[in-house]
Amino acid sequence: MTFSQRLTQTVRPILGAATFRWIGYLGLCAAYLQGGINKLLDFQGAIVEMNHFGLSPAPLFAVLVITLELGASLMILIGCQRWRDSLLSPHFWPCVSGNYLTAWRDSVPLTHFFNIWVLSAVF
Repeated sequence: MTFSQRLTQTVRPILGAATFRWIGYLGLCAAYLQGGINKLLDFQGAIVEMNHFGLSPAPLFAVLVITLELGASLMILIGCQRWRDSLLSPHFWPCVSGNYLTAWRDSVPLTHFFNIWVLSAVF
């Protein structure tokens, strides 16, 4: 038996365990959970954010974003229709990215944008 086969037999029960996968899903959803909870606790701030990005009516979009962030994250964590949640992402992120990039281009110096982009690419 080769080293890679022995390593696979040793590591697979650990990394393939349901608890380890759930921790991975939690890491995947952590930013969305944090964003949804922060918007929920500071709803006026969420409305200000929606206005900043030019989304109108702001309260409606704030509720939709909170619902999507928390709802999809909880569905992923409990294992309910994960495939459906994965279908939301390709449709949700082009809209969000377009709004964020436009707002960043107008309000943040270009060097800050590239610094953040490089850091996000590295991590």
